Amino acid sequence: MQHGHEVGADDIDAAARQVAHALLVVCELLVTSAKAALEALVEHPEDSGVCEIAQKLEMSKSTVYRFLQSLKARGYVVQDAEDRYRVCAASMN
Repeated sequence: MQHGHEVGADDIDAAARQVAHALLVVCELLVTSAKAALEALVEHPEDSGVCEIAQKLEMSKSTVYRFLQSLKARGYVVQDAEDRYRVCAASMN
């Protein structure tokens, strides 16, 4: 805050708009990345481990793992005993 300048409602509204825009951008990036992970499973079901998907998408393994775990928790993918992932048939309906 500068000397002699009080924060008004217009300043707060502008800041809120900037924060909302930043959140929308972050959400769009997350959705796009999760969608890319799901598409990689559909397009290459034989290469369905975290490492293979991360390499294809040029993402970190930890990021891909978190996306896959989130998709798994929502019933979009299943994980086998060898830690391979595949799209759940029920999610395609």
